[in-house]
Amino acid sequence: MWGKSLQKQFAEQWEHEQKCVFIDFRTHDEEDLATWDYSRRAMYLINEDALPPYCLDKNVWSRSMSEELQTSLGYSDMAPQLEVVQSSPGQIVRAWNSCEYSWNELVDGLKAHLAPGDVMIGYSPNLQLCDAFFGQLKLLGYDVSDWPGFSVSGICNCGYDPEEKIEIKKAFGHLLTDRHLFIDADSAVAFALNCDERVSEHAQFRVNAIYQLA
Repeated sequence: MWGKSLQKQFAEQWEHEQKCVFIDFRTHDEEDLATWDYSRRAMYLINEDALPPYCLDKNVWSRSMSEELQTSLGYSDMAPQLEVVQSSPGQIVRAWNSCEYSWNELVDGLKAHLAPGDVMIGYSPNLQLCDAFFGQLKLLGYDVSDWPGFSVSGICNCGYDPEEKIEIKKAFGHLLTDRHLFIDADSAVAFALNCDERVSEHAQFRVNAIYQLA
């Protein structure tokens, strides 16, 4: 069990992240695609015929935002986490370097650094905040990953033994997109609870809505 001081720290971190939107660059390069052979699909994918999956786990969907670009916003080796200062009228966010940005201007500026074939995503564990910021954009789906850090995908990087996979596919397989994200938030929440029990060493799992910004 976590000590009280660590519990308090995590509670404060989670409360802060509920006020934030995240932004990142992702890509599936040729090396990524080559790793999705039959054995990996059988072990890690609920629907084995899915396209190479989208998720926040960078060991599954590679991060392509440069360290220089991350550092310019006050971050190192992590997706920029931007606190919402003002949601309307106009959208203002604050980075860890205490600089405030117009959301639209920030996104437009970052697009210039996006390499051909890469995808710029925006996401947040606060689904209502996602609606306010990204609602007019393309929703890629709902991800389930461990917290803190959103570093391990509960959907496609925790592994399934053959027997449990039959039941999980029956319960959840029809609720996934062709990129292995959930099509609705309620299904993702139900799967997160399943992951908390099935992969307890990585609990607690959280849901993020992922949108395509560019």
